Amino acid sequence: MGCFRTPRGTSSVLLGSLVVALAAEASPAVTRRQCTVPSDLANELRGQRYEPGLDDVIKARTNASIVRKLRPGAAATMDYREDRVNVDLDDFGLIVAVRCE
Repeated sequence: MGCFRTPRGTSSVLLGSLVVALAAEASPAVTRRQCTVPSDLANELRGQRYEPGLDDVIKARTNASIVRKLRPGAAATMDYREDRVNVDLDDFGLIVAVRCE
């Protein structure tokens, strides 16, 4: 049987290229939606009691994919997520603010 020979290093370059190509196919780029809070929505929700059913309304009107409820003193990460809307609540569960941060 004959042996196929490649120039030194070529096989590792080809293998590396193949791995990169397969990884790109396996994990397509994630596109996040940009959150925006219309002023009329913020005014409409301010002072209302937060109900779980509001999540769908808030997501639809702000273009967010994540709704995070924050009560006073609650621990929260400081990372910015452009696809997340924060709903600040008071001690009684009333909405204080709706913001994208």
